[in-house]
Formats: sequence, structure tokens, C-alpha cells
Amino acid sequence: MRTKNAAAITQIESDYMGLVKALPCSVCDAKAPSEAHHQRQGNHFTAIALCHECHKGAGGWHGDKTRWRIYGIDAETAANKTIGRLAGQNMDNARRRHSQRSTRTPSKIVRRA
Repeated sequence: MRTKNAAAITQIESDYMGLVKALPCSVCDAKAPSEAHHQRQGNHFTAIALCHECHKGAGGWHGDKTRWRIYGIDAETAANKTIGRLAGQNMDNARRRHSQRSTRTPSKIVRRA
């Protein structure tokens, strides 16, 4: 939750957090959608994808962190997993775009005299 003094979220930050929320949980791998846990308020690009239980549940980050200990993961590792999954999606999208371009037949170049 944002405080009243927090800067407004930009469109790119909002889009990024939407991507994070579309990932599975970075602690227990529960299916998406996830919640975006901010390690530091206002740092949207370091948000971690967490299911409700791993985020706000009794054993979650804002609880006693039992689930985190059971899965043997810390915030840095969870952030790395979130970023890795986002990077993997970007690479898959880039490969898809590249393969679509490479399967197109080249258009004829018409030269004017």
C-alpha cells in the first residue's frame, strides 16, 4: 500500500508490476497470479512475485517467515528468481519475433530508373 507522500507510479512501473504479478510465486512456485512484494517502498523494479501465503500469510514475509525457511529462500534469491523469470519471458518473446521475421519472404526491391 502506498503512503500519501509516495510518488505517483509511472506507467512503465505499473506495467512492470503487472508482469511480476503474472508470474508464479518465487518462493513456493504457486501458480499465478501473484502479489508484488516491494523490498523497499517505491522501488517497483525490485518487486518479488509472491503468492498470498508467502507474502501476507501467517508464515509469509509479513508474518513469521516460516514458509521462507521451509523453502530455504531469502529475499535476494526470490528477487533473482523473479527477475530470471521475467528475463526468460523477454528472451522467449524476442526469439518468437525473430523467428517470425526470418520465416517471412523478403520483399522485392523496386529500383526506379
